[in-house]
Amino acid sequence: MTQKRTHRTLLGIAAAAVLIATACAPSGGPSASSSSSAATQETPVAGGRVIRGSFSDIRVLNPVVSTDATSTQVISLMYDTLLNVDPKTGNPLPWMGKWTVSADNQTFSWEIDAKANWSDGKPVIAEDFLARAKATARSKLTTQKSNWADVEGFNDYRDGKATAISGITIDSANPKKFSVHFTRSFCPALLQVFGSAPIPAHVFGKYTVDNDPSKNIDTAPENAVPFLQDKRIRQALAYGLDMSQVVTSVVLGHGEKQIYHTPSVSWASPGTTGFNDYKFDAPKAEQLIKDAGYTKGSDGFYAKDGKTLGWTIVTNQGNKTRETFLQVAAEQYKKIGVKINPKVEDFTTLVPKLTSGSNEIETIIIGWQLGTDPDLFSIWHSSNIASAAQAGNNFVGYNNPDLDKLIEQARVGNCSQDARKTLYSQANKILNEDQPYNFGFSQNRILATDKRIRGIEPGSFSPDATWNVEKWWIKP
Repeated sequence: MTQKRTHRTLLGIAAAAVLIATACAPSGGPSASSSSSAATQETPVAGGRVIRGSFSDIRVLNPVVSTDATSTQVISLMYDTLLNVDPKTGNPLPWMGKWTVSADNQTFSWEIDAKANWSDGKPVIAEDFLARAKATARSKLTTQKSNWADVEGFNDYRDGKATAISGITIDSANPKKFSVHFTRSFCPALLQVFGSAPIPAHVFGKYTVDNDPSKNIDTAPENAVPFLQDKRIRQALAYGLDMSQVVTSVVLGHGEKQIYHTPSVSWASPGTTGFNDYKFDAPKAEQLIKDAGYTKGSDGFYAKDGKTLGWTIVTNQGNKTRETFLQVAAEQYKKIGVKINPKVEDFTTLVPKLTSGSNEIETIIIGWQLGTDPDLFSIWHSSNIASAAQAGNNFVGYNNPDLDKLIEQARVGNCSQDARKTLYSQANKILNEDQPYNFGFSQNRILATDKRIRGIEPGSFSPDATWNVEKWWIKP
């Protein structure tokens, strides 16, 4: 017998990439309260083993360079962070350390728990957090640099102009104490900087040689499909995809349409009022295609200047959700005169092609693992456009100065949720209108567990329900 719990996964089609974002939704099946009640009536015992399944294998086991969801999930069970996240509210909580923050919100003082040790018995110390910062600065593969950019001295160390990160100070009297000074108030700091797991300096120190910028712990170029540079075509694809049918066919109705970036479970979600919901409208989709200068041929497909309106969409082989979505999308787009060539490929070869700028990829179905903070910087800011010169999460090469400004304003200054929500609402409005990719749908992910496992408490901000894995136990 199994117990089932759910969370949401966002699936969408991109201009240069088809992307999915994962966030959590209220649980289904047995409630957290019933699980807690059972746990209080039974005494946990040590022993047993839990096996989790995954659609794909891990690619790396290093938190600095991990860019895929499966690797990141496994890494999170290997490397503890200084703080944890309340699974019900998303608020940061002390975990492997505790902190205080200055009145101007620019200096964070930390003390790592005295009992925190690595598996080889060595203590987790401030040098390990510093090692993570230095490794991130020097990596050619990481997509995390933007999270640290406001740490004083980080950019100079990254660029080889300094041999230390001046904003990180380790207490000379206590190796478990340190402080981090930011050049300005950085709203997502707790989750995006201190939510980064320390790495053992005694293992990875050789990759962070201060006077040798070439040493690193290891790009993703911009891809574009010419047809999709025209917003009318992107909007036509939104109107031409019957998302209700997609949800029914792909996830058997366990999902909902998504019309912008921010997941509905986030406090920053602006709702639907004032947004274009792109209700399925095939005639409108075809009219937009005609307005863009295309004419339908005898084969049923639109073309312009002798070029058929169409391209290849690829996804990772073995992921049945994405494979089914790919098939449904190809069938529906054919009905509005767009020719799609569906293709599947092994995930381990697909992601490197995306991040290395391979011309083989025109559009792609792939996954995003979104963080708890609603910050849009790493995915949508133009400074994170992936290129041969730098790795970045802005795979679609989207560049909008108005969006950049809103993203920047939401990161500094007034960090209240109300103020940031207003800015993110405006940002989502731009994305909703411009359709740099189709945001698709969010699905309910079902978590099935053996009924003997106790202590599981799923929450909206713990997608795999492992936030309290140390409290799990197996009833004999």
